[in-house]
Amino acid sequence: MDCLAPYDHSATVSTLHIIGAGLAGLSAAIHAKPHWTKVVVYESAPHAGGRCRSYFDNQLGCQIDNGNHLILGAYEATLEYVHAIGSLDTFHVVEPAAIAFVEPETDLTWTLKPDKGPIPFSLFFKSRRVPETGLKELMQDMKNLALADSKESVSNTVNSDSLLFKRLWEPMTLGILNTPANEASTKLLWAALGRTLTKGEKACRPYLAKKGLGPSLIDPAVRQMEHLHFGMRLKSLQKNNDGISRLEFDDEAIAVGEQDSVILALPPERTAELIPGLQAPETSNTILNVHFKLENEGKITGGAPFIGLVGTVSQWLFVNGSIASVTISAADTVNEANVAETVWAEVSPYLEGAGPLPPHRVIREKRATFHQSPNNAAKRPGPQSQHPNLFLAGDWTDTGLPATIESAVLSGKVAEAAARSRILI
Repeated sequence: MDCLAPYDHSATVSTLHIIGAGLAGLSAAIHAKPHWTKVVVYESAPHAGGRCRSYFDNQLGCQIDNGNHLILGAYEATLEYVHAIGSLDTFHVVEPAAIAFVEPETDLTWTLKPDKGPIPFSLFFKSRRVPETGLKELMQDMKNLALADSKESVSNTVNSDSLLFKRLWEPMTLGILNTPANEASTKLLWAALGRTLTKGEKACRPYLAKKGLGPSLIDPAVRQMEHLHFGMRLKSLQKNNDGISRLEFDDEAIAVGEQDSVILALPPERTAELIPGLQAPETSNTILNVHFKLENEGKITGGAPFIGLVGTVSQWLFVNGSIASVTISAADTVNEANVAETVWAEVSPYLEGAGPLPPHRVIREKRATFHQSPNNAAKRPGPQSQHPNLFLAGDWTDTGLPATIESAVLSGKVAEAAARSRILI
């Protein structure tokens, strides 16, 4: 099927126009397929996937992901999407769930292993807790996190001077929210933790893409698209009394019929440009990823597929085949000039057979997520815009979740359902 085949705009009865072929846009399109006469996706880039994609890197001579993204068993919308595009077999499921940590400064290692059920009986045993932390302290922090209001930051909610903060809450906050704990929204952190750590082992199981994000999350969806058009940048939205009437692209104008709807699945800053007056998160944070090409298939000491590092520049180390990848969240101030050398010195002791600095690629995602502070979180809009036939999707919209893969996929599903309900009324 040729995704770039021309189509006849006049032949549509009810068309859903989706602007953006990132995960949110693809999710909306997949959910729309059974319900709309035509689903058309427009993407300004020459490829789909947005911030979640794979590509062949000429410097390393292999395919890599632009960054590391973790899918968990609690990601119901994402797993529904994965089933819909038929790619479940492209994931390796880590079961039973286990998240390993190392603290190079103290040479400590530990592994979080959630219980089968929601009641964490294992935490009564010292060996199952974060080293040198107590059960009472953990339970008090969990209570504070669960009850915090929407204006609280993580470091103001728990004891930020404690080892539990350093070894658990701070790494979790950076990994989940891509925002420093003294600025990050407690409500958003708990939205993630409340769906994972408090729900038992199955909800915490990592799903790791065997061959990369593209083959698992993007390519199978693209193959289902009948009308996916690349190189189409939306310049403006033309309006009338009934809502959006025309889509103005660089080289083409497309009419929007009375029964048609439009979903903008674009970043917040671009969406705000197209919809003057829209309240949306205004600032973003960087994620830095360093990919190392190993001589042979890599293996983390102890056999874990990934580990968290505490007290280092490196935060998470993933190994997939001959690629070892390190993720550094909230990395706006990290200098790229010597980061590969620094990171390799930190992670190589935990890679079996690691030698000198191997070929590497540093990738900075400048606007990886919106800055997930309480103030910015309060600016997240819902799926319905001020125009009756225009809807919004993206991990930055108000899904009730942090800006993760799950939030992106869920936003597309919710936006499509809202657009469809307008037609059915």
